[in-house]
Amino acid sequence: TSDASKDSAPLLSRVFPVLGVVPTLSRADLCSDLVAGLTVAVMIVPQAMAYAALAALRAENGLYSCVFPVVVYAVLGTSRQVSVGPSTMVSLLASAGVSKLADPATEP
Repeated sequence: TSDASKDSAPLLSRVFPVLGVVPTLSRADLCSDLVAGLTVAVMIVPQAMAYAALAALRAENGLYSCVFPVVVYAVLGTSRQVSVGPSTMVSLLASAGVSKLADPATEP
């Protein structure tokens, strides 16, 4: 069974790159990443809610669009620097598509 666990470790690191990165981070890197994450969160939460309003969706949908992509990329992504989240164009396209299905003014 030890051979199977040795073979599965590189596979897990390929599927979840974060497993290979976390052990190499220093305490200073972790503190810097934490401060950067909090700074981005302070900026992205109101922005995501505004983009949801622009798309004629509820604020919760905007929050989902800013949290889930970042978490998924943090676990599955391969770059330490990335910009993931809602954008104005996506909000406008979503509004155009959703407004054909339901009137945002009467069914928020």
